[in-house]
Amino acid sequence: MVFSPVVFYHWSLILALNNDILILLLLTGLFQSFYLWGLAEAYKAGDMSIAYPIARSSPLIVVCISSFFLVNSKTFPRKR
Repeated sequence: MVFSPVVFYHWSLILALNNDILILLLLTGLFQSFYLWGLAEAYKAGDMSIAYPIARSSPLIVVCISSFFLVNSKTFPRKR
């Protein structure tokens, strides 16, 4: 809410964004809210020394696993 005047001041730039970009921004916000909600629940339910390292390393693990499957899938054929 603090920065909403800045958004309205640059409204012409917001309107220039493509619909695909806006959808990606909304999805990013949704996944970020899931991450922060899960982090808050982990901190509430568990010990900080266990929850923090798992929470901080989980995005890296997800990116590595998804990259491995995307590279090895037939969606992106390898150049030979």
